[in-house]
Parts: sequence; C-alpha cells; structure tokens
Amino acid sequence: MLLAAGFGKRMVPVTLTRAKPTLPYLNRPLLLRQIDYLRAAGISDVVVNLHHQPQSIRSLLATESRAGTTPATDTFDLDGVMIHLSPEAERLGTSGGLHGAAAQLRGDGTLLCLNSDMICGIDLDAMGAAHRRLGRAATLVLVPWREGCGYTPVQHDGSSLLGFGETMAGGHHPPGIFTGIHLLEEEILDRLPPGPSEFLPDLYLPMLAEGVPPAVVVSPDRWVELGTPDRYLAGQMSALEESPLRGRGCRLSDGAVLGPGTVLGDEVEIGAGVEVTTSILMDGVRVGNGGHLREVIAGPRTRIPGDCEVQRAVLAPAILPAPAGGFPAGVRAWEGLLRADF
Repeated sequence: MLLAAGFGKRMVPVTLTRAKPTLPYLNRPLLLRQIDYLRAAGISDVVVNLHHQPQSIRSLLATESRAGTTPATDTFDLDGVMIHLSPEAERLGTSGGLHGAAAQLRGDGTLLCLNSDMICGIDLDAMGAAHRRLGRAATLVLVPWREGCGYTPVQHDGSSLLGFGETMAGGHHPPGIFTGIHLLEEEILDRLPPGPSEFLPDLYLPMLAEGVPPAVVVSPDRWVELGTPDRYLAGQMSALEESPLRGRGCRLSDGAVLGPGTVLGDEVEIGAGVEVTTSILMDGVRVGNGGHLREVIAGPRTRIPGDCEVQRAVLAPAILPAPAGGFPAGVRAWEGLLRADF
C-alpha cells in the first residue's frame, strides 16, 4: 500500500509505507532508473542507504538481480552494476548516511552522491571533468535558477559556493538550484561527524567559514525533482508530453477517457464513462463507472468507487482495522479508502 501525501517532505506530514525509491516513474521504479543512469555513465559500484521500509528496496533488488541477494553482504548484481546496501538503524541524515557507509566507499577515488527522488539527464562525465578542473574536495552540481520554483537559491561566483538563501555581496552570477548531486573526494568522509548529520549545517557551512568553499558547476541538462505529490505528478507529465501511458493488461470500458498526462500501471481497470486526467494510477487500480479523476495518485490495488469526483489527492487502500492511534495526520477514511488531499 502507498500512503504518500507530502512524500515525507513539506505539505501533509504523512509517511510512505514503501521506500520512496521503489515508487514508479513512468511505470519503472525510481531506484532502477537511477541505476540505469549510473550504468550509462560507466559506474559499476553503488551503495544504497536503507532506513525507511528497507524490505521494499531489498525485495525490488532481489527481483531484478541476476543472482538474488547474498545474505552475508547484502549485495546485488543488476546487469553489471553491483549494489551494496548500507542499513541505518536510525536515520542518519543526508551526510550522516555517507559517513555510515564510509568503509564501503573508501579506496575508489572520487565519490558521486545523489538523491533518489529525482530524474535527470545531467552529463556526469562533464561534471566529473569540471570537478577535476576545479580541484576542490567537494563540487555541488546546480541547474539554472527558475523564478517561482520554491527551492532555496544557491549563491555562487561561477566556480565557488558563496552561500544559500538571499543574494549576497560579491555574487555576479544568478543563483542556481542544487540538484542533490555532489562529487566528493574521500577527505570529505573525514570531515563528517559520527552519527546523524546534514550536508548544509555540518559540512558546507563550516567549509565556507574556514575559507575552503566547495566548487559549483551549473549543468544545462534536464533535472526534475519528485519529492512532493505536485512534483511527482508534474515530473512525469512533462516527460510524457501530455500523451497517456498505459501498462500491460489495462482495460478501459465504454466511454472511458484518458486525458493528457495520465499514467496507468499494469492491470488497471477503468469503468464506463470515467475521465482520468493528469493522474497516476499504479498497478491493479480499479475505478468504478462514472466520475472524474484529476491530479490523483492512486497506490497499487486501490479500489475507487463509481461516480466519484476526486481532485488533487493521494488515495490508497484502507487499513482495516485502523492502526493504533488512528490514521496519520492529514489522512482520512473516505469511501473505503485512505485519502490525503494536497
């Protein structure tokens, strides 16, 4: 079951009941798309941090792996890319996870660190060349600033980080947006404290204060962050160029209409007279006759009653009986479903 309003970030504070990297992007899990991206760049060893819902990641990798999992090492072979898991008993944070995996990362030169909740076409060879040319311990990969994007502006002078947030004196370049991609030398591992830590307060701001700022490089290539329901929808809609995408075994009854920017997973059934627009219906969703779904994310095997008008909501099968303490904040039971509006 999926419960994803807010995706663990802003908006409604609801948790995912499966790890975010296992969510589909155009019907292929985000984690597998990331591995495809790294394989295409010639990367053959990847470490994946595990904390929230770790079994969902293990199950996905075991299904895709050539030889399944090696129990003693948690290692998977995905078409020549070796995936090594780094479990976190407690959430270690953005840079704490890097420190926690340090033993697996040392000895192979420059490290590439990236987030799981994005899709991009950034040229990693070009970013690596820029990192070597700039000669810093850390390089942050940015994309150009977009007004109204909602991200924190990253101030820079074209090659060095100046700070985060409002414009500051000395900056002669427009700000950028941080993509979550870093290129790091192993000495960075020695700067990180043990236990939980975050890149900004525990690494990059101290480096700025010491006068050894990280480098920055601005990529012109496509980058889409998917960490909220709005962005998860918009990122897939832009890739579709408005045409619907249908998985295997889908069935549409008479008069059903798939509007622009709709993604159907496998074995989805749409009832008669239903209109679905700008929505993602994952594997096994069933929609009764009549009604209209617009900007809806429906988790696997959700049953949506007929004659429903649903807009801007995350839907999932109801948990029966209700969990101890009731449903998470921002979620309500609705016609046999869980619903979180965004």
